Amino acid sequence: MGKIAVFKKVVTFIAVPLVIIGIMFYHVIKMKHIRNMLSNEYLIIECKDSINDIVMNIYFPDGFRDVPSTKLIKLSDGSKRTLFTYNEDDSASISDVIRAGTIISKQKDNDTVALINITSTDTSVYYFKILNSEYK
Repeated sequence: MGKIAVFKKVVTFIAVPLVIIGIMFYHVIKMKHIRNMLSNEYLIIECKDSINDIVMNIYFPDGFRDVPSTKLIKLSDGSKRTLFTYNEDDSASISDVIRAGTIISKQKDNDTVALINITSTDTSVYYFKILNSEYK
């Protein structure tokens, strides 16, 4: 009986720190992946669950700038990562959408572009490659 109790204590003493280290390692890798996405010029559009499913935050490379948005460009078909608009051509690339946006502030190395009137059908986070290097 004594050997089993000692064995359980040793296993607990080793297992708990290993689990904690594993969880911390997972979060470090996840944050590194997000930083890599941002450094590779990906635009992250995060949706909010509301009546109109309005996109609340738009994050740009060089530091998670929050941009408030409203509604006119509809975010649709997340699997294809395509932005659809209600204009004549019916769809636009992300560079067209960014070009149509309004620059709301100018940073040293980064312009923050507010994409006006974006809605979405769900609460996913979408990643878009920024095609036009002018709008980094």
